[in-house]
Amino acid sequence: MTLQVNAVGTRICFDCLFARYPDAKYVFVTSLVASSPSDISPYFQEDSDRRMKEYAISKAIVEAICLGALEKGAKAYLTHPGIAKTGIINGFAPWIKRLANGLFYPFSHPVFKASMGIVSAFALDYPSGALLAPRGLLEISGYPKQKKRKLKGARIKQSWEALFERLSSQHEWKHSW
Repeated sequence: MTLQVNAVGTRICFDCLFARYPDAKYVFVTSLVASSPSDISPYFQEDSDRRMKEYAISKAIVEAICLGALEKGAKAYLTHPGIAKTGIINGFAPWIKRLANGLFYPFSHPVFKASMGIVSAFALDYPSGALLAPRGLLEISGYPKQKKRKLKGARIKQSWEALFERLSSQHEWKHSW
């Protein structure tokens, strides 16, 4: 499900929208924990118990999708919310949720601050390909700024494209816009 939501759905949505609106701005949301191992295929098997690693890789795949969008000539931007109070831990045991909320409280910010990177990418004139992240210690303090770092998705772009093609041949993506 992590791969489907964060990567496959993002890719299908971008492909459909870009075919119809090639001059629009596209903002992709990654994560501070994005990770790109040399081989991504073992992490997306039905019996995998590596939930957080799958999440980290799926967010690096989002960066690879952004790179692909840039190669197609899209006005694409990448942002991450920093450490935000989200529902990502809702599926865990209550004691883990209490512990996580207690530990992260001083280092996290509300979702309205986390969304400022997305709004900024749409509203302001950043160069295509810009990475926007919150300012401050641990990147949690508000208004975003443009960061200078290589996209983590570059390393796994080819393996992601191969996986997406394999999934596409097994499933008929239904979309009529």
